[in-house]
Amino acid sequence: MIAPPGPGTTTVRPSAAPPPPTPRPPQEQTAAAPRAPQPEATLPAGAPQQQYDQAFALLARADYDGAERALKGFLRQHPNDNLAGNAQYWLGETYYVRQDYQNAAIAFGEGFQRYPKNAKSPDNLLKLGMSLAQLNRKPEACAALGRLDQAADAPANVKDRGKRERQRLGC
Repeated sequence: MIAPPGPGTTTVRPSAAPPPPTPRPPQEQTAAAPRAPQPEATLPAGAPQQQYDQAFALLARADYDGAERALKGFLRQHPNDNLAGNAQYWLGETYYVRQDYQNAAIAFGEGFQRYPKNAKSPDNLLKLGMSLAQLNRKPEACAALGRLDQAADAPANVKDRGKRERQRLGC
């Protein structure tokens, strides 16, 4: 089961880091075919935390389509909320778990760029690299995964996973 991140999930990261590789359409896409846009989920009235919790509950129940819509709605309504960086990461996860690696790469890349101080920033970088690897874009995947070594605030488990992925890819 996926556990939601707790409050106060932001950390300070240097802003001088170059952006991750921008996902581009692959020549051979191994991911699922693009889906038609889904209508936005209705979020409950109330505080952003309540809306985020509702979106996350859909994800925890493996309702990935519903979670995608709810997280997109949350991000539209609250792009500058403290939970927006987390919501962006979990949006990427809704794509990744459904093997929609193109949209996952875009979501994780946007999360890394838009919310560099969020605690999920290193996770975004890791999953960006993993998504790019699934799209057979090894040089870009290796570049993204290699940046984890420079992320001073990346948790050890995220750095270790990035190292294993680089070894697997032969970076």
